[in-house]
Amino acid sequence: MERNEELFTGLVIQYQQACMMALGKLKRPDGEISRNLQEASLYIDLLQMLSELTRGNLEEGVARLLEQVLADLRLNYVEEARHGEKEAPAEAPAEAAAENSKATESEDAPEGREAEEGER
Repeated sequence: MERNEELFTGLVIQYQQACMMALGKLKRPDGEISRNLQEASLYIDLLQMLSELTRGNLEEGVARLLEQVLADLRLNYVEEARHGEKEAPAEAPAEAAAENSKATESEDAPEGREAEEGER
């Protein structure tokens, strides 16, 4: 493998790892695990752009690596996006419970009862 192919492969792997960190699949350098789908999407778009601009100019093995990395990242992105959708409804009742708790506290206060009576 010539030097440019090694560098290109390193770049692809670097973007892959950054994307996996953004998907919450790998720890970030600070040791945290967090998910940022917008950031992950940017890395996927960058790799897609590299794929399009280098089509026909890469050694077969490097081109295969790039396409495999893209396929893997897209599958992981979809998985995390769906995972986020499933979490949202579970979080909503907790938020509603917290709001109900606050509402109950304000109803116990004299101002809350007066405001409630005025609304009826």
